[in-house]
Amino acid sequence: MKSKNKKFIFLIILYFFGLVYLVLPGPVIPVLPNSFRSTEPGDTWQFPGIWGYYTDLPRQEVVNFFRQAYGKSWLWGLPLPVIKLNHPVEYCQEKVRDTQWFSYCEELVNPLKESLFIGGFTPTEDDFYRRRVKTPIELKVEGKVYKTKVLLKHIESPIWARILVWTGIWGVILVLGKNFKKVTFELWSLKKEK
Repeated sequence: MKSKNKKFIFLIILYFFGLVYLVLPGPVIPVLPNSFRSTEPGDTWQFPGIWGYYTDLPRQEVVNFFRQAYGKSWLWGLPLPVIKLNHPVEYCQEKVRDTQWFSYCEELVNPLKESLFIGGFTPTEDDFYRRRVKTPIELKVEGKVYKTKVLLKHIESPIWARILVWTGIWGVILVLGKNFKKVTFELWSLKKEK
C-alpha cells in the first residue's frame, strides 16, 4: 500500500472518530449530593435547562463533582474531553440568569458539543455583594441555612451544526495542509537551485 493511501485512510478514520464523538450522547447531569434542590420560580420548569441547588459544599467540590460527571457519556460510560473555563460573574448573569447574584461563574465544555455553566452565590464570602448590601441575606430553605446557592445551565448545540462545523474544520485543514506542502516544496526547490 502506498504512503499516500495510508495517510488518506488514517485521515478518514480520524474524521469518523470525530463524528462518533460528536453524535455520542452527552453526559447525564446528576443531582448535587448533600444539597437541597431549589423549588423557587425560575429554578424549575420556567426556564428549560436551568436548575438550582442550595448547598454547604465549597466551590471547588461543586465544580469537581460536575466535572467528573460531565466527563463521561451515559452510553457505556465512554470518556469525554472536558475543558473548564473560569468567567467573570457578569458572564453568568448574561448566560444563566440576569436577576441572580453570582460569586463565581465556571463553564464546563465538551468541545464542539455542549456546555454546562455553574454559577454560585455565597453571600458571606462575596466582597462585592457585602459592600453593596448592608445586611446580607441568609439562604434559608425549609428551616436550614445554606452557605451557597448553585445555578446550573446546560446548553447543547444541534447535531447537524456539530457535523457541519466538524466537516468545515476538516475542509480548512486539508486546504491549508495542501497549500503548506506546496509552498514548502517550492521554497525548498528554490533553495536547492541557488
